[in-house]
Amino acid sequence: SKVETPQKVKISKDGKNLSLCSLFSAEKDILFYYNVILSYEPAWMFVAPSIIIKFIDVMKKHNLPKIKSIKYIELVGEAVNNDEINNIASFLSVTVRNMYGMRETGAIAYQCSCGKMHFIDENVHINEIIVDVELL
Repeated sequence: SKVETPQKVKISKDGKNLSLCSLFSAEKDILFYYNVILSYEPAWMFVAPSIIIKFIDVMKKHNLPKIKSIKYIELVGEAVNNDEINNIASFLSVTVRNMYGMRETGAIAYQCSCGKMHFIDENVHINEIIVDVELL
């Protein structure tokens, strides 16, 4: 049976996409999210690095089993280093990629399997601006 979903969780009509509010990051909220994820079995997470790291800390503290449905995690909204990415991928046994972008425009750059960031050509347009500057 599906768990009750208060305002801090939004579920798409097909039940496959979950949006978890980062404003609710207390341990009790993360335990709630854990149960929501187990109930709805999403395969993909779009999440800030600090939230998934905190999520993992709570899983370790409570010795919770890994979430088998998650296959891919896209990290967004914050800076993240390769050690953090590797720790997340290792603990959850999933593919983890970093995405750089803006809410207004979508993805600007995406991390490849070698750990390098690449511009998404269709989303990034660079114009050369030449300005004459007189030095004083």
